[in-house]
Amino acid sequence: MNPVTTTETAGAGRIRPAAGAGAAGAGRTRLVTMDDVAAAAARIAPSVRRTPLLRLPGERLWVKPENRQPTRSFKVRGAVNAVGRLAEGGVGHIIAQSSGNHAQAIAYAAAEHGLRATVVLPDTAPELKVAAAR
Repeated sequence: MNPVTTTETAGAGRIRPAAGAGAAGAGRTRLVTMDDVAAAAARIAPSVRRTPLLRLPGERLWVKPENRQPTRSFKVRGAVNAVGRLAEGGVGHIIAQSSGNHAQAIAYAAAEHGLRATVVLPDTAPELKVAAAR
């Protein structure tokens, strides 16, 4: 299995430097570990649905129906993980910008963690997306 590389920053959804790394670790990359994946899976489990991997009949194509998630998009997985990490760190208010699915996911994740959220959507965002993010 090939590990995934992420950039270490303090931003939501990114891997932060390991404890004790200090400023010297800022801006460097490190590999996502199995412990990171296990922690993320445990963090999101109460808030997302396990979706099956389905094979289309007669095809060599598999699909994962993420439209079964509470926000009807896979984006909820990353949002719940990022907001969960921020909540664990004592953050009480989330501010995000999105034009749709991510806005809904952040609003949902903040509500799941009992946090306040401000989500900025562009003027051109469809009213359906705006309403769903409220």
